[in-house]
Amino acid sequence: MRKTKILIYDSISTGHHLDYLFYLIHQASHRKHVELVVVCSEKIRKNLNDFSFPIEEYPEISFDFLPEKEIERLHHKHILSRSIAEWNKAVQIAHKHQAEELLFPYFDYFQLGALLGNTPNLKVSGILFNANVVHSVYAFVKKTVLKTVLRQHFFDTLFVLTEDSLQDVKNLTHSKNIIYLPDPIFQFPENILTKKALEKQLSIDASKTVFLNFGYLDSRKGIIEFLEACQLLDNKLQEKIHLILAGKIASDVQDQLENLLHNCPGITTSKLFEHQLPENIQYLFQIADWSLVLYPKFLGSSSVLIRSAMANKPVMGNKIGSIGKLIEKYQLGIAIDPEDRQAIAHSLQSILENQVRFESKGMQFIAQKHHVNNFGKIVYEALANPFSRSGT
Repeated sequence: MRKTKILIYDSISTGHHLDYLFYLIHQASHRKHVELVVVCSEKIRKNLNDFSFPIEEYPEISFDFLPEKEIERLHHKHILSRSIAEWNKAVQIAHKHQAEELLFPYFDYFQLGALLGNTPNLKVSGILFNANVVHSVYAFVKKTVLKTVLRQHFFDTLFVLTEDSLQDVKNLTHSKNIIYLPDPIFQFPENILTKKALEKQLSIDASKTVFLNFGYLDSRKGIIEFLEACQLLDNKLQEKIHLILAGKIASDVQDQLENLLHNCPGITTSKLFEHQLPENIQYLFQIADWSLVLYPKFLGSSSVLIRSAMANKPVMGNKIGSIGKLIEKYQLGIAIDPEDRQAIAHSLQSILENQVRFESKGMQFIAQKHHVNNFGKIVYEALANPFSRSGT
């Protein structure tokens, strides 16, 4: 079978970016008709090692690493000029490798580049993370720019991660592939010894209800609002809470967090403010009773919601935007106003007094839908098998 040469470009090595590159690499390794060139930071090496992925066994997957000094130079530019500069860089490298398709795993940053940068002699596709924005003026500008980008003759396929915004994006064009792409999560085979070792390390009182806050802990996470709501609970209810904080933390948030925890002495915590191995992340969600996805003023989705469903655990999450719609549609937990401390406290009281129950059918559906194998099937059927495209 003829191979399609695809080049992937992403210079960011924080947050979810390296994970997404791993998902694309992992899934390409299962497809004989795909030749992949990955342009990224060398930090991907550690990520591949964390996932125990034997990249040396797949010669059809190669890397063209960006020097760290060049990444730093690009990232110091204003976001608008950076969009054009990185677009031009990606196009130049794609031409050098004679790729047939250029894929931006985080296309949100490159729309201006697509309009004002160099014209590529190959097809371009992208994954759009945030189709929804809060500010109405910015939303109008973003929609107008995206509509113009989709008219470009070289643009091929746009993958949209937020299902509820799919139709709005489709309405912007009638000639391009707009495809819903469920956010992927990689699942490790169950390792009982690793899970038990983690449980022993955390040493959580079995009588406690465990709430997990996972990911980079900054003001957008809603953990401050959660702890302020905990202050409204009586001491006996506070004593039923164990809070796992897993992920690096912003210094300004840590100061606030420590002060709030001091005022809630009954709450016990596991502070894991360091890099977590992907396998341990999977078990943290299994150990927790509830996951927190409060995210004030955020309209997009979150992988925390998916990870929690894969562990068959409910969430307490933002009632607006994609998170709220998914929670209510699939009965994934409690959807709540993340800025209403009284409402959060009321929901916590119901949970801690065992008044809340959730069925698992919706969680199982979400888990299957967002499996990394489904992600790979959608992406590579669209990019490497153009005659099989469904456009849905």
